Amino acid sequence: MRFLSFGIVLAALATVAHAGPITYIETGEISGRLGTGNAAISLTNTSFSFTFNSDTANIFTFTPGVLFNPALSNSITIGALSGSFTEAMIAGLVPGSGLIGMGGAAGDKAINFSSAGAVGYGLVTPISVSNPAASFAGGTYSTTLGDLVVTGAQNLTFTAVLGTPEPGTIGLSVVGLLALAGTALRRSKLS
Repeated sequence: MRFLSFGIVLAALATVAHAGPITYIETGEISGRLGTGNAAISLTNTSFSFTFNSDTANIFTFTPGVLFNPALSNSITIGALSGSFTEAMIAGLVPGSGLIGMGGAAGDKAINFSSAGAVGYGLVTPISVSNPAASFAGGTYSTTLGDLVVTGAQNLTFTAVLGTPEPGTIGLSVVGLLALAGTALRRSKLS
C-alpha cells in the first residue's frame, strides 16, 4: 500500500513537471520579400529569429503523427527589423521523422527541417537541433512589418527552452502534492 501511495505522488509530480511555459526559437537565414509595393524589401539569405512563447499544456495532434503547439505570443527579427506575427502561429513537429519548425496554425505554410536529434521529441522538453538545409520554406505571413513572403531558408536551428511557471502555479502544485502525500501517509497508517 505504501508503494502505491508513493507511486501516486510520483505520477502527480510527473504531471506537474510536463505542463508549463516553453519558448521555441527558430533562427537561420531567410529569402523572399518583406512588405508590399514600393516599400518591399528583398531578402536574400537575411538572418532571422522567430520566438514563440507557448505552454506545453496546449500541445495537440494536428493530424496523426504531427504535433502542434500554438504560440501565445511571438516576436520576430529579420535583419535589423523587429516586429511580430499578426496571425496564429505554431511550433510543429513530426516525431517519427524529426521534421521540426514553425509555421501558420492552419498547417499550410512553414519553415521546417529534418533532424535526427528531433526524432521522438514531443515539444515538451528543452532541445536544440540544426540543419543547413530546409525541408520546406514557403508561404506568406502577416506581420507588423508587412507581409513576409518566404521563398527559401537555410542554416536553420530550432531551440526550445523551458520557462519558469508563475508563482501561483507553483504554490498550487505544492499544496496539491502535500495533500496527496498527507492522504497517502494517513492511508498507510490505517493499513
